[in-house]
Amino acid sequence: MKIASYNLWESDAGMPERLCQITAELAAVQADIFCLQEVSRPIFEKLASDYPASHLNESAGTAILSRYPLSDITDSEFAVSAAVSHGGSSFRIVCLHLPWKHASEREHAIVRLVRENETVSTDYTLFAGDFNCTEQSSVHRFLMGEQSLYNTDAFFFDLAEAWSEITGKPADVTLDFRNNPRWGIIDPPDTIQKSVRYDRILLKNPYPQEFPVLRSFERFGTEASPITHLCASDHYGVAVNLIFPILSV
Repeated sequence: MKIASYNLWESDAGMPERLCQITAELAAVQADIFCLQEVSRPIFEKLASDYPASHLNESAGTAILSRYPLSDITDSEFAVSAAVSHGGSSFRIVCLHLPWKHASEREHAIVRLVRENETVSTDYTLFAGDFNCTEQSSVHRFLMGEQSLYNTDAFFFDLAEAWSEITGKPADVTLDFRNNPRWGIIDPPDTIQKSVRYDRILLKNPYPQEFPVLRSFERFGTEASPITHLCASDHYGVAVNLIFPILSV
């Protein structure tokens, strides 16, 4: 199963040509499930036509596009989540876009999402999206099981970090102030902010189920168009290819 996350940059910059770039990026990745952020209704309707199942949480600007049927869809303030069944396994896919401005807001939001999904019984749970925080943040440490928040615990695995250890290469940034041409064409060059890895795909510890096999991790959307001179988004996307064990029904 290939799962991807992509913040589409809800902006008129480079449109309508940039929508063609976004469509091309999604087609090239060929994910079974896309978790999208900063999605408007018109963009969603154009992208969803290529997927048998899809859902947009318009108030949060989050969407799931899926080649498999979606059920038990839940819209939250900062996310949309849905159940997927495939290969004898059940999955909970949570597409999130955490608030950017205040750490306290992100903490409250992620704890609510973790608590909401604790009530759902599935074989595997994945959180994917724009977390708007670094690996040093309280939110990430909470999700990795390294600290609690509001008397709540979590235990996820960061699949980019796992792939980094497998390949011996550092996990790539996804919000790139140095090389993404948004900064320099649409906005002034940014020499202050540090490029960061805000976009992540996390797997909840599936115990007692077996771990899947991580076959690949990729970053996409890094090339600028000769027409718009922009990348498809101001964020780069990330995708994982996971092989899940076949569970007895």
